[in-house]
Amino acid sequence: MSADAYGIDACAGRSRVWRSPALPGIELMVGVNAGRRCRMLHESYAVCVVPYAGNAPAVLSKWRYRGRDYCYRPGAIGIEEPGEVHTSLKVYSPIRYCMLRIAPELLRDAAREMGIARVHFPGVLVGHPGLYHAFARFYQSAARQASPLEQQARLAAFLRRLLEQSQDGGPAPEPCSARAALARVRDHLEDNLARTVPLDELAAVAGLSRFHLSRKFAQAYGLSPHAYQNQLRLRAVRERLRRGVRPNAIEAGFFDQSHLIRHFRDSQGMTPGEFATPLTALPPLD
Repeated sequence: MSADAYGIDACAGRSRVWRSPALPGIELMVGVNAGRRCRMLHESYAVCVVPYAGNAPAVLSKWRYRGRDYCYRPGAIGIEEPGEVHTSLKVYSPIRYCMLRIAPELLRDAAREMGIARVHFPGVLVGHPGLYHAFARFYQSAARQASPLEQQARLAAFLRRLLEQSQDGGPAPEPCSARAALARVRDHLEDNLARTVPLDELAAVAGLSRFHLSRKFAQAYGLSPHAYQNQLRLRAVRERLRRGVRPNAIEAGFFDQSHLIRHFRDSQGMTPGEFATPLTALPPLD
């Protein structure tokens, strides 16, 4: 069955989202990126999978994560951690993708069961056949609407395979003074989503000069303070939509509803209304 049958327009590069009450803490985005360059701040663990079917057997896109550039081919998998920014740099050929979002507490619970104290993925896992097959088995159980027990078991098996790739670094290291200053700026932006925060104010929060702050913040988080705040606003909008709450554009920090919709569509490949109305069925993976 084609992606169009599920409301995914391959030519326009649209995406849709799928959720299930049987799988709390899990969300699947499916779609086609036909050339859209975007940024996304992750509130959860994000596993991006590029299916073999529906994709050209070549390098499909280039993206940036933690200051390094990567390329996606069919069969590739990328894992990104909460609080990190994914930037799509270039799409060479329309890329069909699936993104599995995993709530941090769900993965932490699975890690504790495996005796892993702290979850950390230093690499991005681009190209991992065993992990791909574990994901495919979970995805296919969801797509054919298998029993909740089977879907949950397939998901648990995938999470175990995923966590086998993590590194237990022990207790989180204490941040250095510069990192702590930038973290204060990030928290200040999050606490003031509805207003435009001037750079002088952020510099005072950090105890740095304006120019030093802008450079250091972009180095640490991959975005300017302004762009990072926009991503925080979009994250807050997604959280409201998941709860069934219609976001108010002004309260969310946008000029008006059209401004919110444009930024949301650029980031997610779908409108807020489409995000709030998930698919009832998933298209086949391969």
